[in-house]
Amino acid sequence: CRLDWRDPVETGFVAAFEPVATEGDPTAYEWDFGNGSRAVPESGARTTFAYDSAGRYPVVLRVSNADGSGQCSTVQIVHAPVTESPPVSSSTIVTTLAENVRVSAGVFRDLTDVYVVNPDNDSVTRIFHDNTRVWTAAVGDSPRTLAEGPNGNIWVANRDSGDVTVLTPEGRKVKTIPLGRGSAPYGIVFAPDGGAGYVTLEGTGELVKLSPGGSVVARLDVGARPRGIAVTGDSRRILVTRFVSEFANGASKGEVYDVDATTFAVTRTIGLGFASGPDSESRSRGGSSGC
Repeated sequence: CRLDWRDPVETGFVAAFEPVATEGDPTAYEWDFGNGSRAVPESGARTTFAYDSAGRYPVVLRVSNADGSGQCSTVQIVHAPVTESPPVSSSTIVTTLAENVRVSAGVFRDLTDVYVVNPDNDSVTRIFHDNTRVWTAAVGDSPRTLAEGPNGNIWVANRDSGDVTVLTPEGRKVKTIPLGRGSAPYGIVFAPDGGAGYVTLEGTGELVKLSPGGSVVARLDVGARPRGIAVTGDSRRILVTRFVSEFANGASKGEVYDVDATTFAVTRTIGLGFASGPDSESRSRGGSSGC
């Protein structure tokens, strides 16, 4: 038999399971959904199932007839319900949306602008919706990521100069926020509710909380070499990736630090583990160091 790769589903969603091909005219089918649940369809191979918890589940179908048996497998990814506001994450590119812009007589459209960091020449470029360059503005040394603030300004994390540059949409520098020599700011993001900004300091192993005005509100030791940041859509959790993790028993173990935004404390460290394979065009064995 053969099972295709499956699209992710939400917890509670009743998903259909059916092989794309079988051989040898099976007379019996048994499904294993990877969480201790099984199903034996009364007629044919098709069945349905709903997962209660988010996770990555191996799904196995066993087929048999009078001549023997075989099996095939796939993976079902199950995610928690989608939040009303989307999550945000640090990035080298930021898009901003201008709604209902007049582009010609009687014609209005939603238009997107793009801001991108240029780490090789210490600048940020704004690109207009028609792919023309609006401006390029100098920032600090070795800018790595940027984020849109609550008032539309662009905040830039500069690794080598140890600071954050704040630019207006017109490219004017309005503020430089020092974060300490050797701090190596890397990821920067604003919570979806606009209440705070967050910066990872790769050099000191810290996560910094900034006010919308640019003041340092708090610092938190999260672990060695933090880089990427994501904030959940409800702005309650901050997820921080460790760039290079330690090797244990010959295998690299990737790590993500889960931070409570209210208490500003690490609630757990998520180990991403080691993938043993098999290798394919879309995945490979190995550790997730380099998050």
